[in-house]
Amino acid sequence: MASISVHLRFGFFLLFIVTIFSALFLAKTVFLFFLAIGARFL
Repeated sequence: MASISVHLRFGFFLLFIVTIFSALFLAKTVFLFFLAIGARFL
């Protein structure tokens, strides 16, 4: 049972890291998108 618990914890850790990286990537993409729109209007 202990090995299953460790495996689950590792899976949740990987999911957490992937979620953070995708959120950062999405934020960067949205920021660049608004930056391009702002530069076009300026």
